[in-house]
Amino acid sequence: MIKHIHYLQFFLFSMFVVFLYAAKDINTHNNHLLNILYNDEGWVFQETTSNQCNIYVKNIEGLSLNGVKISQTINFNPEKILNIISDIKNYNKVLINSPNVYTREISNTNAEVIAIQEIGIPFLTDLYYLFGIKKEEEKFKNSINWTLRDPNLFAHSDQSDYPLTIGCGGWNYIDNNDGSFTINYRLVMDIDGYPAWVINYINYYSLVNVFNDVIIAAQKQ
Repeated sequence: MIKHIHYLQFFLFSMFVVFLYAAKDINTHNNHLLNILYNDEGWVFQETTSNQCNIYVKNIEGLSLNGVKISQTINFNPEKILNIISDIKNYNKVLINSPNVYTREISNTNAEVIAIQEIGIPFLTDLYYLFGIKKEEEKFKNSINWTLRDPNLFAHSDQSDYPLTIGCGGWNYIDNNDGSFTINYRLVMDIDGYPAWVINYINYYSLVNVFNDVIIAAQKQ
């Protein structure tokens, strides 16, 4: 009996170690992707939208996917935008062009905020992911950034939904020294089982929708 207890303890400890390393690998990989997104090299201009936003794509080596970036010149305080991104509890009110996305906060500590976003997909398996925003960390100047986290950190209520683990995004602004600012948002997200062209399409238009919603919300403040 004692021998069996030792085996059980060893098994549980081994599973705990595996879990920690898996979580660490996910965090390390997504932080690496964030560094790639903030590297100015490799971005290729795609189009200028009707509201004067410039959109760029960049091939992400190792993923066979495109990172996407959108930029716009604004004439109001860009800190309003960063504050909106940090206020996760209001995402459902701000992201009006993403009605199939529901966000809720999981934890909020002095170090970071962890939240879950659930995405309803008609006729397909719904998706969800955990993401974190670290507080008091400015990895890149005048920025706020999010990275996906290990979904095993949270017991999701609907086990049939599919968790995403690879993805990150970041907002930053540049002072143009003429009273205007350039605001940028970039992201990359992988969806296992989806063709690359579908993922690139989803990332492209979800980025545009989120960006426009946040800009409108900031202008109203």
